[in-house]
Amino acid sequence: ITAAAPATVIAGTEATAPPRVLSLGERAVAGGEPVTYADGPVGLHFVAVPLERQRQPYGAVVVAVGMDALQRVQRQSQLAALVFAAVAVLLLALGLDVLARRFVHRPLAAVLRTMARASAGDLAARAPRVRADEIGAVAEGLNGMLDRMAGFNETLRAEVEHATAELRAANRELLEAAKRLFAARREL
Repeated sequence: ITAAAPATVIAGTEATAPPRVLSLGERAVAGGEPVTYADGPVGLHFVAVPLERQRQPYGAVVVAVGMDALQRVQRQSQLAALVFAAVAVLLLALGLDVLARRFVHRPLAAVLRTMARASAGDLAARAPRVRADEIGAVAEGLNGMLDRMAGFNETLRAEVEHATAELRAANRELLEAAKRLFAARREL
């Protein structure tokens, strides 16, 4: 659109420009600033930008943008974002499951197997301590408890053997005393 009166269209996609396009171009040239116009909520949006030569407006470029295409792109973008979000959530959940299995489930299963073996009487069973975290602390505590139980068991076994040896000695002495008593009785 030229600044000359009356405004004329130099180039365009249509044979004749609608009057609103011409008036929009004239306003952009007169004001020296871009001007916009919306033709309904889903219709065309027009933008007129003034052109300057030696700081003087000499014309304007008017562009019409159809909002239906923009809204179609927006809907497609929203659908793509939803699909991407669903895939991302699924991948995140799978990743968290793999990490949970590796760092939580497997170490806890090893601790539980060690507890089952110890419950069955195998005090030599020990849980592997793979990491220095809470699960590693539980494994270390279980191993320490099993060490103490094995120590108590050995101490108890040694005390039982000692008490048994003392009991045998006392039984021998009692048997000897009984023999002497029977011998003395016979003599009487």
